[in-house]
Amino acid sequence: MKLHTRCLTLIAFVLALAAPPVQAQCTQAFTPIPTFILSNEGPGFLITKLINAGHGGDSPYQAMQFLASLPQTGTAIPPAFFTQMQGVPVTSQIFTTTLAQYSSTAGAIAISTDGTVQAVSVNSSPYAGQSGTTTISTGSAAVQNVRMVYSNNYFPFTQPGGNGPLTFWYSGIPCDGRVFTVFAIAWALTDPLPGTPAPPSLWLAVAGCLFLLACTLWSRCRAAAPRP
Repeated sequence: MKLHTRCLTLIAFVLALAAPPVQAQCTQAFTPIPTFILSNEGPGFLITKLINAGHGGDSPYQAMQFLASLPQTGTAIPPAFFTQMQGVPVTSQIFTTTLAQYSSTAGAIAISTDGTVQAVSVNSSPYAGQSGTTTISTGSAAVQNVRMVYSNNYFPFTQPGGNGPLTFWYSGIPCDGRVFTVFAIAWALTDPLPGTPAPPSLWLAVAGCLFLLACTLWSRCRAAAPRP
């Protein structure tokens, strides 16, 4: 009987050593990480459009600077966003990667103030036109038909009590304490097709038709005129 008891005790001790430690509960508060979404959604495919316009070698930080230079984007991309990004190490993804590296991104990239760049599946359609958001139209000669939707009074950039982010997600690392909060999304529409100038042959054909019409009218007028 004693041998049986000792065997059970030994087995329980071995199992206790082999069992994974119980993870401590996370007690720290989550820190919001302001995040801007650069969406490559159709129909305009903004990331592709930026690359085609010569911004493929830009870092995500430089791409954000370009977007912030477009008209009427000051409220969508506040200066505080850049101030927070400037405080991260120079080895961060926002500085060391290029926009061309994300050319195959089917959905979007998330550019955050902690210096990270993530491939995400976030687009504008669930948020543009919703209550508590504003959508602006902007662009340049080279990058046309850019749209941005942003949350009004986003709390990390203003006083508490605003409308909060458009969407958010946690970092996925246990007890990491970070939550990525999206304050704005940029996307693009298709560009209008440029007008095609009429070829010279078409103008010659039109001129010939007008000449024949004038001759016909002149002949009819002569025929209808009373003879002396």
